Amino acid sequence: MKNISINILLTVFCLIGFMSSSDVQAQNTTDKVYISGHIVNEKDSIGKSRIWLYAPIFTISPLRETTGGYSDSLDTKNRFSLEFDNKDLFQPETNKLGKVSIMLVPENRDIKTSLADYPVEPGDSIHIGLKGSGKTWKEEEVSFTGRGAAKYQCRREIEIVLKEGGFNSGKHISKNTIEDLKQMCQYYQNQEDRVLKILWKYKDNINKEVYTLLKADAMSEIQQGMLVQVKENYEKSSNIPKNELLEVVGYDDGLEIQAFYDKDDSYITLSPDYARYLISHTAIRLYLEKKGEVPSFEDVSEAVVDKYSGKTLEYMLAILAISSMDPHPFSSTSGIASANINVRSNFMDKILMLIKTPYIHKQIENKSHIKKGAPAYDFAFEDPAGNLVKLQDFRGKTVLMDMWFTGCGGCAEFARYLKKHIKPEFRDNEDFVIVSINVDREKETWLKSLEAEVYSEKEDVNLYNDDRYKDAGIYKYYGLNGLPFALLIDKYGKVVSHLSFGMDPKHVKNLIRETIEEKNPDLNN
Repeated sequence: MKNISINILLTVFCLIGFMSSSDVQAQNTTDKVYISGHIVNEKDSIGKSRIWLYAPIFTISPLRETTGGYSDSLDTKNRFSLEFDNKDLFQPETNKLGKVSIMLVPENRDIKTSLADYPVEPGDSIHIGLKGSGKTWKEEEVSFTGRGAAKYQCRREIEIVLKEGGFNSGKHISKNTIEDLKQMCQYYQNQEDRVLKILWKYKDNINKEVYTLLKADAMSEIQQGMLVQVKENYEKSSNIPKNELLEVVGYDDGLEIQAFYDKDDSYITLSPDYARYLISHTAIRLYLEKKGEVPSFEDVSEAVVDKYSGKTLEYMLAILAISSMDPHPFSSTSGIASANINVRSNFMDKILMLIKTPYIHKQIENKSHIKKGAPAYDFAFEDPAGNLVKLQDFRGKTVLMDMWFTGCGGCAEFARYLKKHIKPEFRDNEDFVIVSINVDREKETWLKSLEAEVYSEKEDVNLYNDDRYKDAGIYKYYGLNGLPFALLIDKYGKVVSHLSFGMDPKHVKNLIRETIEEKNPDLNN
């Protein structure tokens, strides 16, 4: 139930703030946000490492307009510093609050260390102390000082609780009895109690909007974990009568929803976890009403429209639209049957009409470019030899376009998917071509990755997208939220389907065959 993106996508992480303690005291302006920090106890410099600050997936933020986010290279003493105008971080509608993620990307190490989903306010001036740069930071290895530090420390303590993971049924449940089920419910209740104690400790030092956002994020994540267990137990349990199971998990009370925002509260767009929780809740209710039949994407979408209204509905629809197109569809983890390309296209048309709030509409309007029959982005990028290659160069061929970056686990997984399932049948077909587009910040990084052939192979048409950190044209055109991103494009230059490594290989191969065999009366025009 947690968005895939929740399962994948490299889990997004967040944080804010900076400047040294003395600098913090010297800053009095409220039209800037200062984010600085240092990594301590490192004997040597961490190479050409950088700090990358970006918007958490699905949040509505001006950071989405700068596809690569913002970054700063560590200096020789492993320090970093960033400065933001308010317009860089805050929507006009939610100008008191924003949310960011921050990641340490060491050049000379394979690991990336990150912190997740930290709120930010105008005037923040936070210095972050990070101890070491291993795969994860332990609780005592992160510190915050400066104006606004309380909310970061609060989020950090909550993050520690949430990172302990969800309920492990294999570890905690022995015989799938009613007692085991009660134990599972108690586990999630204990998590909630711990989070509430942390929030209470900081209540007097953070404002109402921050408190609500931190609570909505944490409780929604916990509740989604609970909903996952409800579905799994309903599917697999043979020792617990269904009626007793539903009674224990509270279905007799309608699986009560925890509400954190009014229907027209703009701040809901900062908590995708809450919106996903509401969607998951809707999907599970339908699942139980159908006595174990997985509801379709259409069923869940219609139920959401029937039940919710205002900005809450609009944001839920936006997330459904985005996640139905993204590499790791939220639907795959929420008990919603996968939607085919026609269902997604029809749904996109519907929600574009339903969403009236401009800043929410803007986040998804480019998703219409991923619809079947939409014109594909007419890219023009250089190959390793420096030759300019355009989409129109492949007129008359079926194109599988794959976008990736070095260090992306999902991108490597998609490359393996292509190598195992797609290339054996189509690599010698003259009417089919794989175009692999890299978006690394440095061209040299891309060239090294080409040699390793982890994310693409030399037999592919390999291109370097050097506009990602300029106008980010292809990113904006498709409204991308993350990578990998892959499309099947027909010989007319029109989109056929979005692709991901979670799709049935037989379906994808049939789709490619049909596209190759499609007649093209305009080919000679």
